[in-house]
Amino acid sequence: MNDSSQPAGPLKYERVCIGGGGYVTGMRIAGMGANKVRVCRTDTAGAFIWSERAQSWQPLLQVGINISERLVKYNYARGAGCYDVVTAPSATNHIYVCQFGYVYHSADRGSSWSRTSLPAFAGYGANSRSRATNERMAVDPANHLIVGLGNPDIGAQGGLKYTLDGGISWTSRQDIPAPTEVDRGMAVAFDPESSVPGRKTATVYVWSFGHGIYRSSTGIDGSFALIDGSPVDIGHMVARLGALWVGGTSGGASAPLRKWTERTGWNAVSGVGDCKHIAISPDGRKIVSMIPSSAYRMSKDGGESFSPLTPRMKRQAVHIGWHETTNENYMSNGACVWDTEEDILYIAEGIGCWKCISPPADGSIPTYLEDSVGIENLVSMQILVPPQNSRIHYVSQDRNVITREWWQYKLFPNHVGVSNSVPIDHGGGIDFAAGDENYLAVVSSKNGRCNISTDGGASWQPVSSVPANVLPTPPQTGSGAGFGGNVAVGAAGNIVWLPTGNNKPSYTLDGGQTWAFCRFEGAEPENSGMRWHNQYSYQRIQLLADKQNPGTFYLYHVGNQIHDAASQRFRGFWKSVDGGANFSRKRKDIIGPIYGTDAFNCKLRMPPGKSPDLFFCVGDVDADDTHTNIGLFYSGDEGASWRSIAGVREPLDFAFGKPVAEGAYPAIYAWGGLSDVRGLHRCLNFDPSRPSAASWETIGRYPEGSLDNGTVMAADMQEFGLVYLGLGGSGLFRAVNDPELPRGNG
Repeated sequence: MNDSSQPAGPLKYERVCIGGGGYVTGMRIAGMGANKVRVCRTDTAGAFIWSERAQSWQPLLQVGINISERLVKYNYARGAGCYDVVTAPSATNHIYVCQFGYVYHSADRGSSWSRTSLPAFAGYGANSRSRATNERMAVDPANHLIVGLGNPDIGAQGGLKYTLDGGISWTSRQDIPAPTEVDRGMAVAFDPESSVPGRKTATVYVWSFGHGIYRSSTGIDGSFALIDGSPVDIGHMVARLGALWVGGTSGGASAPLRKWTERTGWNAVSGVGDCKHIAISPDGRKIVSMIPSSAYRMSKDGGESFSPLTPRMKRQAVHIGWHETTNENYMSNGACVWDTEEDILYIAEGIGCWKCISPPADGSIPTYLEDSVGIENLVSMQILVPPQNSRIHYVSQDRNVITREWWQYKLFPNHVGVSNSVPIDHGGGIDFAAGDENYLAVVSSKNGRCNISTDGGASWQPVSSVPANVLPTPPQTGSGAGFGGNVAVGAAGNIVWLPTGNNKPSYTLDGGQTWAFCRFEGAEPENSGMRWHNQYSYQRIQLLADKQNPGTFYLYHVGNQIHDAASQRFRGFWKSVDGGANFSRKRKDIIGPIYGTDAFNCKLRMPPGKSPDLFFCVGDVDADDTHTNIGLFYSGDEGASWRSIAGVREPLDFAFGKPVAEGAYPAIYAWGGLSDVRGLHRCLNFDPSRPSAASWETIGRYPEGSLDNGTVMAADMQEFGLVYLGLGGSGLFRAVNDPELPRGNG
């Protein structure tokens, strides 16, 4: 089937640059000069190290590149975030990372990794409610082999774990209790001024939620005692010069800045009642107390007095233009640290990393410089690539929709989202109009809008009204409950919207000026309790428009896990030929097997130009390394009957691209399991008359070594082999056909 004009080789991955976008929850810096190392962690995309040579952040753990596949295990349903990462202050080549449920150790600054002996624990939640707590793990400033880790479990597995030999063996402290609530956190802090070089640090503090702060003056393997009057909930603690500074809460809120010394006990710092994170300069003289908005108070005399709160901040983009134009005035910080040599304050926050050179101490406005190149940590929701113009519309959580021309993948956008009306606006479904790829509709999960673009995504306007069961926002009026969800567009102006919150769908024929509930043959369905579409975070597509037959829509209703009476009454496959006003049922049963997730991440698609062919996958059903024996399904009769397609097991998503040869069926790409290999797979010989005869090959595995899952996909109908892969929490990649690569590369 291959011809010389369309060579079908393996694919190589290339990053589609968006720039940060998600929460950087922690940052560390250690060493000086050539030995300086700066690392950070994200809640969805793992850990990163700053490369001075490349002037960008680099992923620390890269499967197949610097760590063996056998040492990691996928167990994250949404992204692959990092619980904590830390560099050894006394020997900065040594880095420890807690990720994928394990603790890993590198002795060569991340060039290679080994897994320590600490048993796996799935509860090291990078995206838990205590994700901004610092520091969950710490290395003894005097000895690079001594590490303390707070396990957040409330059971016997929880509590302080420490190693004295770089992770060869670990000890659990029975005298420091586990947190009283799961995911509320622990923290470890060493006082470097009590260190004995080459041996160990004497003074160590360990906080456990619900209990307080424990102190040892004989090292982490010494004797601990609870400090009387210590707070039971904190967000950050820093030990310096015989004093312990604490502030914030494990949930990310502010709390009074407090100082403890053995001589004076606890003292609240006057006028600083809203601390979240603390940074202390190398000489101990400058102390920053930062609030959630990243405004701060600074002391220049070791904490004796503090300046007024900075009134606001100025953001300046260095490389990533949209970091300056987006609505991010709250700057919800995840940590702040001082450079070890220069007067630079670094902060980790809600869309990336920032730095402030010579931060003012007089209450004047600081300027934060964007510092996030190399970090990509958006949660992917949907990718739309119209077949004619090949434009990329990338929908994500937090930033709604980002539009790029196909050739702009190496360029950071200057603007993202549909508007700046809210700081965070989760994107939902997106679609283009039949016959007009510049007409787009996208629904959002934060501000309850359906937004329309008539210029291919360059600009957006909210519709003038919303369905009765959708929560509106100004300038819209009315009341409702749903938002986000799926959207499908027929001809321009004809939109069907299935909102979340289990609310029934509505349609419009006039571009959103008026809406009416869709009607279903046989009875009027309930507005809620029907399990139509549960919540905004599901990457679910169960509604689509037939672009060859404008006005024709398909809707799949899977029901709920127990298939109650209401779900069974309306469960099945539905079709409308009048713009979504009326639906008739083509099938009265589910398409494929139902698992615990109940197809909440299912995908329903139609290949361009191949109406009425339909394809369906259940989506991720177990979020682990196994591949459940369920694959793609095909229907050639408008959803009345379905046949299983041989090949990829448990695909999370699939996409259609340009055929390998003229007259051939569109290429099919899928992310899932094939011969026990999780990755990107391709079928070039699909025949609708023989679905079970489809053959597949693996063309890519871990993008840039990421263990994150490919959760959403799209492919280009103009260029053979060009496919887009959105990861669960690590942004967007494109894969391009590369016949020069050996088979199995990726």
